[in-house]
Amino acid sequence: WEDLKKGEELPAPYQMVRIEVIRFSDKYPRLYPSGAKVSAPVMKGFGVFKEQCMRCHSINLQGGDLGPELNVPKNITEYWREDVLEKFIRNPSDFREKSKMPAFTNLKPTQIKEVLSYLKFMKNHKKN
Repeated sequence: WEDLKKGEELPAPYQMVRIEVIRFSDKYPRLYPSGAKVSAPVMKGFGVFKEQCMRCHSINLQGGDLGPELNVPKNITEYWREDVLEKFIRNPSDFREKSKMPAFTNLKPTQIKEVLSYLKFMKNHKKN
């Protein structure tokens, strides 16, 4: 605000009155892998899922709704083989023409395995 006079208060942008900080695990408790060790592949996979997958997919009905729910009633690892899931995540259009899911060629193979570790962990933590 270049036109403010000395001593004048800055206006609150967009009428914002406060910023609230909340832990992810409090906002999305059914999606958070409670009980997993912080350094475990499960937590690393959760981080990748949160950054790359959650905008479209949900776990325990929390997350996006463009793509399918991945945990309830059946976890995707209960009916897809891990090696097929890895290839599908890498490039879905190899499996389905006009797939809405983008290719994740930017993910390292270890990151995809970590996401699968998270998904496998969550199959024993179904909540809806």
